[in-house]
Amino acid sequence: MPPVSQARLRRTLRAAEIGIEIAYGAPVTEILRVIREQGARLVVMGSQGRGFIEEIFLGSVSHNVARHSPAAVLLVPAKR
Repeated sequence: MPPVSQARLRRTLRAAEIGIEIAYGAPVTEILRVIREQGARLVVMGSQGRGFIEEIFLGSVSHNVARHSPAAVLLVPAKR
C-alpha cells in the first residue's frame, strides 16, 4: 500500500467524527466497552510515561487499552 500523504491525512482527520464520553467504572473496561460499542477506528489517549519498571508493577490504563483495543490507539506522551 502506498504511503499516505500528509495533506490527505489532514483532510481525513478533519472530517473524522470526534466524540467525548464520561463513563464510570473500571477505566480500562469502560474505555474498551465504548470503543466496541461506538465502532471506533482510532483512539487517542494521553500517557503519563512513568517508565518501563513502573508500568510492569503498577499497570497503565493507556497501555492496557492499547494492548486490548480492537481499534488503533495513538498514545500521546505527557509534557514533562
